[in-house]
Amino acid sequence: MATGYPGTKAFWIIALGILMAAPLTAWPKDPDPLAYNALGDSLDKAGNWTEAEKAFREALKLKPDYAEALSGLGSVLGKQGKLAEAEQSFRAALRLAPSLAEAHYGLGAALANQGKIKEAEPEFREAIRLKPDYVKARTGLGAALEFQGSYAQAEKELREAVRIDPKYVQAHTALGIALLMQNKIKEAEAEVREAIRLDPRDAEAHYNLGGVLAQKGNLKEAEKETREALRLQPEYPEAQYNLGYFLLSQKNAKEAIPCFREALRLNPKYPQALYNLGVALADQGNYQEAVDSYREALRYRPDDAYSHYRLGAVLWMMDQAAEGEKECREAVRLNPDIVEAHYNLAVMLNKPGTLPEAEKEFRETIRLAPALATALAGLGDVLDKLGRRKEARAWWKKAKPLAKDTTLVKDIEKRLGQRN
Repeated sequence: MATGYPGTKAFWIIALGILMAAPLTAWPKDPDPLAYNALGDSLDKAGNWTEAEKAFREALKLKPDYAEALSGLGSVLGKQGKLAEAEQSFRAALRLAPSLAEAHYGLGAALANQGKIKEAEPEFREAIRLKPDYVKARTGLGAALEFQGSYAQAEKELREAVRIDPKYVQAHTALGIALLMQNKIKEAEAEVREAIRLDPRDAEAHYNLGGVLAQKGNLKEAEKETREALRLQPEYPEAQYNLGYFLLSQKNAKEAIPCFREALRLNPKYPQALYNLGVALADQGNYQEAVDSYREALRYRPDDAYSHYRLGAVLWMMDQAAEGEKECREAVRLNPDIVEAHYNLAVMLNKPGTLPEAEKEFRETIRLAPALATALAGLGDVLDKLGRRKEARAWWKKAKPLAKDTTLVKDIEKRLGQRN
């Protein structure tokens, strides 16, 4: 089954609205930088970012030290995903006008979208210092704090953003995430639903509502909201991943596989998608493809214990025992609390020459999961092979009432010499 939590994603840069067929705005007849800048702003608001970029560049040809035009250019570059260029443009604007709050916010957004969260935070704070009611900057700061795990502080900033502008969709969505990460599920759901009420076409809000509903255990509704997010924004790798995750969690590996593949088409460096694709492929018996997926996931996250343990299990099923054992040992080294890794390693070591190690791993499995019948029975088997039959029988007797599988019950009864 899927491991970990479904994704949540705060909204960083100015909302990526749907491109609108805006009425063509007349280009200035005279070479006036102010007119080109105003045209850029108008085209930006209309969602015509490529034309807005041209207008801002025309303004800058006429007036290279035009800070507002540099800031406007940074904004539309960011919306087109040209984040490094956006960063440069905002920095140039701030060199000319250090008190331009919009440029500080834009620089923070560009940095955050490049994963430079710590660098982004002071830019959002400076924008707020210069303009205390700047709701976008306060929302950006809240999101930056979320990404750094400071959820209570994020909640405080985002509640202030909502107070400043109760109709700002992204503030409600980000606040929902901050509340969710503090396990305030009911409040989180209310905030994300409010975002959807304000803008039913906000894919981000539907995506995050899916995450909240999944945390409540309502996977069918989570799936529905995630599908709606994808209907509104098909090129959405996180939503594709979450849809696959929800399907896999409902034991529908076959349908989950294309979702993970689509997430990886959109974002090839997506280790969570690679990991869960491996889980789904293994579930369907596609072991070699699963191995390839786990190995690719480990290329991006070499210290992910779960990927090592899953890889080890599949290699074991493919009769590559030595490699399987090696991967399970690495999983246990990286994370000693993974029950399945200890159990799988114990099973692999249950052979002549490594029985004492197998005993140790079964005992550790039982320490972590005292009611795991297969581990109790497995420890009995190892002790029996070591000639400690009295101890073996004691463990089989403990396992029998805990066993849910009829095959395991019959196997234990056989070992105990019983016949029903």
